[in-house]
Amino acid sequence: MPMLNSHLKREGIFMVILGFVLIGVALILSSGYNPRGGLFWSLTNDMYLFNIAIGCEEKQAWQQVPACEEGFSMLVHTKYAIAVLGILLIYGAGQYLEFFPSLKFWKNN
Repeated sequence: MPMLNSHLKREGIFMVILGFVLIGVALILSSGYNPRGGLFWSLTNDMYLFNIAIGCEEKQAWQQVPACEEGFSMLVHTKYAIAVLGILLIYGAGQYLEFFPSLKFWKNN
């Protein structure tokens, strides 16, 4: 049984709204915003969602990430999270326009 167009449109609208909300949450939770550079400059250079450094040396002023030969360091930039959520927005818009199929993996009996 093919999915009704109204269900596909509702799912597409839901995905678009979810994408915008998650992008807003990512921007709110990010650190590294520089008001002199603005939002776009901060996104491309300094903003990150989280920065974990366990067992690393102290970060110097000129370093982006602390030196970690024997520890664990992970830096997730906000721009990458927004790029992934942008794909969610594009998929939701494609569902609304009936270009992409539904993500429902279950079948209604």
